[in-house]
Amino acid sequence: MTEHRVIVVGGGAAGLMAAGQAAELGAETLLSLAEFITHFGRNGRFLRQAFSGFFTAELVAFLEELGVPTVTGRGGRVFPSSNKAQDVVDALVRWAGKCGVTLVTRSPVERLVVERGRVVGVEVSGGRVYGGGRVIIATGGASYPATGSTGDGYRLAESVSH
Repeated sequence: MTEHRVIVVGGGAAGLMAAGQAAELGAETLLSLAEFITHFGRNGRFLRQAFSGFFTAELVAFLEELGVPTVTGRGGRVFPSSNKAQDVVDALVRWAGKCGVTLVTRSPVERLVVERGRVVGVEVSGGRVYGGGRVIIATGGASYPATGSTGDGYRLAESVSH
């Protein structure tokens, strides 16, 4: 079993931010990165709209530091200046890598590994197991399956009685 101190399941914005922050704080971090942006179509319009309600001054400043200039549109919604959601994803992936996050792609998490009543890792498709001291589930909900929000996080959490 490969050991990691923190495993983050879900490669959307929340998962990338969680993984990057854990790594910045010194944790050895593994991120199971799905094909996140491909679910949003060519321009990622849904992503921009969904993110627009959650931006704060600090997050806008963070994106600027990552090289993603933003613009504020109608109704105070914030978008990447390029109008490409992929620019945000690319910047977050680069940042997570610079922080020391190990990115694992095309390996959906099939189940949480539990020993003596404690989550100790994850098993990905193909049967590979990654061990970790902590597992963060950041897979999103199930409200819009076309975006990749399939509810896998609910299934994983329910498997350990949450």
